[in-house]
Amino acid sequence: MICSFCKEEIMGGAIKCKHCGSMIDSTRLSKNSESAQLKASNKRSRKIEFIGVGVFIAIMVMTLTATSFNFFENEADIQDKFGMTIRDMKSLGTALEVYTLDNDIVPQVEKLEDLNAPFFVPFYIKEVPLKDAWGNNYLFVHGLIGTSSQDTYSIASSGSDGRFEGFNQTGIYTDLNYKDIIFSNGKFIYSPETYQAWRKK
Repeated sequence: MICSFCKEEIMGGAIKCKHCGSMIDSTRLSKNSESAQLKASNKRSRKIEFIGVGVFIAIMVMTLTATSFNFFENEADIQDKFGMTIRDMKSLGTALEVYTLDNDIVPQVEKLEDLNAPFFVPFYIKEVPLKDAWGNNYLFVHGLIGTSSQDTYSIASSGSDGRFEGFNQTGIYTDLNYKDIIFSNGKFIYSPETYQAWRKK
């Protein structure tokens, strides 16, 4: 309870204030006490409401920040995987080109795993890459269908979705979603527009 004269705290039921000596008007004191309690309650409510709004804003900011970070992280991750795959394919293609120049024939193997042999490794390439950055096996063909050509080849990655649409794809693209990559006879014939910048990294 609060003395209505000196505003000091006094015990409930007191007749006289021990601080200022004033006689206590119990009716007035009761009203003052109720008013003080109401003000305190309102103050606590406003404080709780303010804290609640602050927490909500903080959560929203963190959510938006995380969403933005994930967006840019995913974009960067996609580009990184294309870049790594393109570098691997270029390295393997260069090794095949040199081997073909030396032997007048592309290695006559059905699977890239078969290139991990003394006739090819480590003289032409330190290690034959077998999987692209998405974990898919590289695809390899040699010779031209319906011809007797022995010095042509193609390497392909089936991209992020792992579904290869065929070696007859050609051109460049800017949309990286669900796209294959094809390297054939010393150059990329189906690849992202920006592959040259990535393979220089």
